[in-house]
Amino acid sequence: MQLSIKIYIFILAAISISFSLLWFDPSSMHMLTLPLFILLMILGEAYKIPVILYDSKEYVKISWSLVVSISVLAGSGITDAIIVNLIGGIICSLYPKRLPLIKVFYNIFSYLSSMTITYLFYKSLKEVHILSGSSYLFELLVIPLIYLIVNCTINLVLLNLVTKKNFMQLVNNMIMPHLHHFILFSFIGGIQGYFYKENGIFAFIPTSILIGIVLYSFRNNAHYANERIMELESSNRNMEKLAEALDQTLDEFIMTLTATIDARDPYTYGHSLQVSNYAVALATELKFNEEEIETIRIAGLLHDIGKISIPEEILFKEGRLTSEEYEIMKKHPVIGEEILSDIPKLSKVAELVGMHHERYNGSGYPRSLVEKQIPLGAHVLGVADTLDAILSSRSYKKERTVEEAMTEFSRCRGTDFHPTVVDALFKLRTRAGDEAFLNSATLIDSSLIKGKIKTNRGYLYNNINKKQNLILTRAQ
Repeated sequence: MQLSIKIYIFILAAISISFSLLWFDPSSMHMLTLPLFILLMILGEAYKIPVILYDSKEYVKISWSLVVSISVLAGSGITDAIIVNLIGGIICSLYPKRLPLIKVFYNIFSYLSSMTITYLFYKSLKEVHILSGSSYLFELLVIPLIYLIVNCTINLVLLNLVTKKNFMQLVNNMIMPHLHHFILFSFIGGIQGYFYKENGIFAFIPTSILIGIVLYSFRNNAHYANERIMELESSNRNMEKLAEALDQTLDEFIMTLTATIDARDPYTYGHSLQVSNYAVALATELKFNEEEIETIRIAGLLHDIGKISIPEEILFKEGRLTSEEYEIMKKHPVIGEEILSDIPKLSKVAELVGMHHERYNGSGYPRSLVEKQIPLGAHVLGVADTLDAILSSRSYKKERTVEEAMTEFSRCRGTDFHPTVVDALFKLRTRAGDEAFLNSATLIDSSLIKGKIKTNRGYLYNNINKKQNLILTRAQ
């Protein structure tokens, strides 16, 4: 235990023992009612009240011995209060479980210090005539207020020493959730002490009934709140299951969209899956967070979805397109963005799809955006798309080597392509090797892409990851 905590407990001990010796007067003990106060203190520690904290699922039990501490001081005097609080400190240290000796000392001396310091302040206020002329009831309302402030301060100092948190954090986290309970118990104690002082032992009957009603109310509220929390947790679990079902539906929708592309041009399917894998690998290399990587993954799969609206005579034309045909082809990013933007969960995906042909220097389409006007994810998607287009064979061109692809990216670094993304690609090649980069068209013939969309969702799929240096990273 820290030395500062031991010193603090020693200070509390010195204060409580000094004041107790100063004010303890055996002749002022009330032998008839003292056992009753002691019994109430034992019950207060043994049968704590269950409560549910506001804005929290925390279920706690708090002692109502605070009622007794204030009641005995206000109604019976400091001598009886010292005895009752000494016993209360001992009881809460032994029940429901026995605490280490240092904690026993803290409990005893914090009880006694709270009581004796409260009495010191109250006595001082009376001696300087601040409370002179006040009604006895008002004086008893002052005792609960002083006791509450003193007791909370003593506990806050200890919490500060133990947790090293500042006092405002401790007040907000430790005191405020219980404050309404403390205030209620304090003033019930003041009322009980007042009635006992005025009417003797018979005053315990109505005040005990009041305490019983309050405790019963708290217990019922705690039980009801606990049931509501269980209902809410059950509702949350159902909502989580619904969210999972919606995610599954979205995955199936993505598969359907990708299959739609495949239905028109199977090479595009192989291309889309490969672009998705390249993009995820690059995003991982650039240390994108999981949500960004998942957005990149889906955008890679769906980046060419807009081509479903392109006439077949243009889409499948062998040889160079005319300028008019090329203008029609250039519309596919916008069309893809429009298709996906109607799905709220794919809004970020739609943005990347709509920009995957934009270029770093503004030479791209459809909006001729430049540099930071284009999200980094779209730059990543553009590099991945171009990489697979260079490496893959088509009916109108032959595949090119990885070295040729890297030469092209080196030439266009800082013009067509974002330099940071190109650098990430070079690092990826160094770590994974040339054999990790594939001709996506060959994936069709070897059936490598069959049923791989779900695999792609969970882990980076393809030979990029056959090189052990590139970590298999969960995309979601």
